[in-house]
Amino acid sequence: MNLWEIINGKVIRKTQRKNSDDLLNKIKRKNSEDKLKNIRKNNQNTYLIEKIKKEYKVPSVPYFNLNNITKGYNVLLADKSIENPFIINSELVKIIKNYTTNIKDDEEKAKRIFNWIHQNIEYDNLRNNNRYQNSKETLENKLGICGEMAFLYITMARAAGLKSKYASVKVDCDNKKVNHGCAVVYVQNNPILVDPAYNKFNIHHRKYKVLDDNEITENFIYWRNGKS
Repeated sequence: MNLWEIINGKVIRKTQRKNSDDLLNKIKRKNSEDKLKNIRKNNQNTYLIEKIKKEYKVPSVPYFNLNNITKGYNVLLADKSIENPFIINSELVKIIKNYTTNIKDDEEKAKRIFNWIHQNIEYDNLRNNNRYQNSKETLENKLGICGEMAFLYITMARAAGLKSKYASVKVDCDNKKVNHGCAVVYVQNNPILVDPAYNKFNIHHRKYKVLDDNEITENFIYWRNGKS
């Protein structure tokens, strides 16, 4: 083998190694890009929430901490034509932040929200033909009937990171037949009935049904249009 053949062989091997390295790097980049696309595709909601957290976390004003929202709920941004009982505003966020920040125990957090409503929202004994209120309106008016107070509690509980739903009560804790509403909050998956209208936390109503959001929203729209 002469000198030219030796030099040419080294150049070819070097070129082959470079081509192999380039191909390997290209494959790695492709795999990395595909993996990132799959992550974004499979976690679009998470990606969107993370983006909102980054862009709207403004220290100077009360903000809605999306870290608190559990996996069972979506955050919806809709115009006022959508009638929903669970509406949150900046004042509600501020109250939740003040009363539940740094509280790790879920039951204590649930009690604090109940206590705030007990101290600040009155039962509307002189109810007239006003439209059925959502949580925001009950907060603004500082008055509400059973279902409206339940909506406020559920909204606050959910915003504080608790699972909470609406309970339609047919027989109350005194064994009376009623057409009543309260909230149910879950602590370590155990349901606790919370009744702001009866001023009782962990109340023991005899007969009730827990409604999902589709059911209670349909009822809310029906009541809101004067058909309660």
